[in-house]
Amino acid sequence: VLELDPGRCITFQGVSCGVCARACPVGERALAMDRAGHPVIRAEGCVGCGVCVTACVTAPSSLKLSLRVGEVA
Repeated sequence: VLELDPGRCITFQGVSCGVCARACPVGERALAMDRAGHPVIRAEGCVGCGVCVTACVTAPSSLKLSLRVGEVA
């Protein structure tokens, strides 16, 4: 499951970014930007690859990828 921490993401502080969405190999089916410039996670399209997590410019990343209960990596 991919989660976004709005408190860490710089787009919620008025800074234009979008690095995570541009890095996503699945594209807007998994991770898009809304009209305000904030990342929007679309869980049904996310394949859990983690590219967006490592591409994020914040340290630590504003995105966190975790396994669902009963899921195997």
